Amino acid sequence: MSFVNLSDVQCCSMKTNVSAKETCFRIQNEFSCRMLVQYIDYLQICFCYLGISNTRVLGLIAIVMLLIIFALLHVLTKFFFIPNFITIIQYAPMTIFGNCYLLFGLFFIMPYYLGDWPICNYQTGILCALQVSKLCGDTLKFFVVGVLVICVQGHRVDGVTLWSSMVFLMIMMGYLRKMIAVRYKMVAYAVFDTPYQHLYLFRSMVFGFTFILVLIMVFVVSHESYKRRMSRLSLDVETFSDIDSDDEILGDYQKMRIFSAKFLWWNSVDGMKNLQDYYTPLKIIMIPLYVPLAHFIPVLTDRRFLHGWSKYVVCLSLILFPFVCLPICFNGTIWLMILTISWFCSALVFISTHTLRRPNFIWMFALIGILISSVFMSLLSREGENIIWQYIRIRFKMRPDHIPLMYFGICEAFCLAIVVNDLQHRKLSDASFGVVASLLTYTTCSIFPFLYFQDCYTPQNEIVITAETETCVKFLYLFLTTTVLHVSMSGYEFRMSLFFYLVGMTAIYLIYSWMMHYDWVEPLATLKRHN
Repeated sequence: MSFVNLSDVQCCSMKTNVSAKETCFRIQNEFSCRMLVQYIDYLQICFCYLGISNTRVLGLIAIVMLLIIFALLHVLTKFFFIPNFITIIQYAPMTIFGNCYLLFGLFFIMPYYLGDWPICNYQTGILCALQVSKLCGDTLKFFVVGVLVICVQGHRVDGVTLWSSMVFLMIMMGYLRKMIAVRYKMVAYAVFDTPYQHLYLFRSMVFGFTFILVLIMVFVVSHESYKRRMSRLSLDVETFSDIDSDDEILGDYQKMRIFSAKFLWWNSVDGMKNLQDYYTPLKIIMIPLYVPLAHFIPVLTDRRFLHGWSKYVVCLSLILFPFVCLPICFNGTIWLMILTISWFCSALVFISTHTLRRPNFIWMFALIGILISSVFMSLLSREGENIIWQYIRIRFKMRPDHIPLMYFGICEAFCLAIVVNDLQHRKLSDASFGVVASLLTYTTCSIFPFLYFQDCYTPQNEIVITAETETCVKFLYLFLTTTVLHVSMSGYEFRMSLFFYLVGMTAIYLIYSWMMHYDWVEPLATLKRHN
């Protein structure tokens, strides 16, 4: 089997002793320089508007912008996403692992994959293989980063949970590889008749429905386990004499008149108090980032008064949420539906809740905070990929598929490391493993079902993999199988020996990838590339 060869795709790398005008002309006429542009076209600014002919200036701008993006991602993840996610874990009627396995991947990466990937807007079907390259590279990064962070503090996982999660993931990856092979044959032999398209659509739907059935099974088992545990804990029979007031009989919480609406609002946006995990110099840096976000991203946590309830912040967040979703490229009908639902919910919250009384279903408002923060994180991650793509494409003559495999997804991996580390510090080790397993499963199982609903997947576009992507998949299989065996032989514990093993294997993969880039070695997938 041969693979798609992207080595002949023209690169916009700048040669030495070339004027800024010539570089600008090439940037404007070479489509690979204009791919993945989100909000800022750095190449246009540097070489066309500012007249800079040195890539060092572009590199300096890229470093500064990436530092700002990582700082924003750190604030969003640690002080907005994690507190709301912990609240949902506490209140949802499922086990901790079940909660994280079902919800984390859905909230964390689905806003990114639901939108159209910018590469799909171009009419060069061969480059649509970069979509699969990114997903495979993301899976490898999520696994390595998540397991490394878990190994630092250690965790003893249940054997059934470990094997069931990893075996299901490897089965899905095997089925995915079979689908990719069939898709390649369809492209290679130009077989795009209606029966073949329907058959391939059916297989993709089976792929998605199997994933949904597994999620339903996890929900049922997790919910039943939670009910059995609660029944063992609630041995004492409650009577009406145990209830303090009529308000609690009605299911409502009492009004806390010791507070004021202004105090609760300031409690939500006070950066000096809420950024208590930072030293004072870092607080001064982070407060300008935190305070504007805190005005329209609600944070519901038991570490604040009334669980962080602020009526006006929640209403404002629902009003602004549709406009936050605009850059994700929803079509007009879906966006109007989001606008209508969000504004209706905002009016409903304003009418039915009180400023000084904590709502009954606090997890619903935590869900709003998670959705808004995850959309912001998705937009920032895309902008980070834009910076990386533009700088590497003009600085190095690197194949297009190497860039998403090696560099895309580092923003999400950075956020994942923050989440797993925070859960480990909170003694929620089951949650940290559930987070990693959730990301791996959602990333793998969302490849082809979501491609059907994006512009990438058309009969004219070759969504098959490259030899470099197949090499990444083989390394991922090696990482998964050896890690499961290592944890099983270590008494189902994530130890530092696994940490050093994964660091070594990751270094080998990176070295091998760079050797492939310089054509010193051939990919593991094939002995010879074919056009």
